[in-house]
Amino acid sequence: MKGLFSNLNNKVNEILKEESSFITQVKNKIEDKQVQIPINSEMILYILKKQEIEGISNLDVTITDDLMKISGIAKKMLLSIDFSFDLKPKSTSGRVITFEVVGMKPLNQEWIKNRVFNKPKVLSYHSNCISIDINEIESIKNIPVGKIKGFSIKDNKLLVGLGV
Repeated sequence: MKGLFSNLNNKVNEILKEESSFITQVKNKIEDKQVQIPINSEMILYILKKQEIEGISNLDVTITDDLMKISGIAKKMLLSIDFSFDLKPKSTSGRVITFEVVGMKPLNQEWIKNRVFNKPKVLSYHSNCISIDINEIESIKNIPVGKIKGFSIKDNKLLVGLGV
């Protein structure tokens, strides 16, 4: 009788391991899948212009090779100062992409960075990095689940992979 229960217990454990293995395989396949969503410069510009920035005008966004460039004109005490930032994608968290500022003209003007990139909920600037919540873009907002699994810059677009 004891041998029968032992055999039965072994069989149940084998079935549970196989089922667990199957569930793990399915879960891994789902986690590996992602939907590529192209984000062009107009979409990023929309996020930047969503809230008017006092003293900043002529904002423009271009995406080339492996950089995103944001340029415009800042006014300070009756002076108009042309500026541009070169941003390189660095990391992600949820639906937020963090870019590192790898170049700026004129030389490192913190007041311009703070004025352009500190917009609660949408943009933030901290220690030479800019975080953009891409959930403000309609094509991404319409996808209710998922987080950023990967990103790259190709063909003058930021390709964002959303997955579970």
